[in-house]
Amino acid sequence: MRCLGNSKWSENESTASGRDVTLDALKGLAAFLVVLGHIVTYDTEFHRLYNVIYSFHMPLFMFLSGCTVVLSYRRNEGSDAAYLGKRFVNIMLPYLIWAFLLPLLSAGSLSKVNWNAVLQKTFVTNRMFWFLPVLYGLIVVYLCWQRCRNWLRSKLPGFREDERAGFLPDSLSCVLVVGSIAALMLLTGYQLFRDIVGFAIPFFGAVMYMEHEWIHRLVYRKGSLVAALVVYGLLIGRFDFDTIAVTTSLLRMILGMCAIVVFFQMFVKLPIPGLVIRPLSFWGALFVVDLYFAYTGYE
Repeated sequence: MRCLGNSKWSENESTASGRDVTLDALKGLAAFLVVLGHIVTYDTEFHRLYNVIYSFHMPLFMFLSGCTVVLSYRRNEGSDAAYLGKRFVNIMLPYLIWAFLLPLLSAGSLSKVNWNAVLQKTFVTNRMFWFLPVLYGLIVVYLCWQRCRNWLRSKLPGFREDERAGFLPDSLSCVLVVGSIAALMLLTGYQLFRDIVGFAIPFFGAVMYMEHEWIHRLVYRKGSLVAALVVYGLLIGRFDFDTIAVTTSLLRMILGMCAIVVFFQMFVKLPIPGLVIRPLSFWGALFVVDLYFAYTGYE
């Protein structure tokens, strides 16, 4: 199953490079929107544009991350522990290096760094490059989901023959593993757990999109596009990112999922010029973009 659909352009490009160029292009677009969002953050003249960008750019990036995790896990030939170790080197090691190196570079000397504040931001409030530990946490949750869904399917053999029926144990597994993280969030108040739960919807939406062909097809139907545009148009006027509330977070997830349908259909079905796609895909394929995204993406 290709990640983004039956686009001939996408198939040819991904075959030549070993990567899904359209997926990388969408990552590049998400990173660009983060930069643009932070440019207009403090300008009241662009507050409406700011709300539009912040209504979907993080759910979009988390959805794309979910697609990438599924693809990388399918290519994994070792154990789950080896896979987590590899992801730790790719994600958490740069995170830890930058978390302690940047304050040092900014201060100019060890004595000028407020290390208590650095430790607080890194390990407690999750404000230092927050996206990377959230992504790694979601990968851990994804592996727990894999084990949970395999166990449920082994107990319910009838669900293995029917793809649509298989959605039931898969979705139930999502509820169980994310519910466990939510329980840890309530018991500890730890911000990382809160952030993982907050972005579980787009991440596991991507997992379901990758695992179930009927969901994959549903994303590209004309009715889905019309519904997404209508819902987004009706709700965007009620969204204000600066309003801190549970309803704001839920509204953001709904708007984000609508935007995902629109962007996925646009990038697969429209003849977007290569002069636009290739620079975006190049940017999206660079790991340094993820680091920059994490550094600038304070929510």
